[in-house]
Amino acid sequence: MGLARSMAYKGIHPVVRKVKKSYKAGVSLSKQAMRELEKRFDRKPDLESWFVTINPITKLG
Repeated sequence: MGLARSMAYKGIHPVVRKVKKSYKAGVSLSKQAMRELEKRFDRKPDLESWFVTINPITKLG
């Protein structure tokens, strides 16, 4: 966690949090929920499954 917090890209450090709860195996999002998330994904050509940039939700106002 410390290493991840110390990294930076163009002077911006990531937000790093430890997930403390466990998730049930086999649980998945609905197709509609996944479509909404896919709008925020920027997949890299030829590496679609492995390299994804997730764009944050911009809150206005």
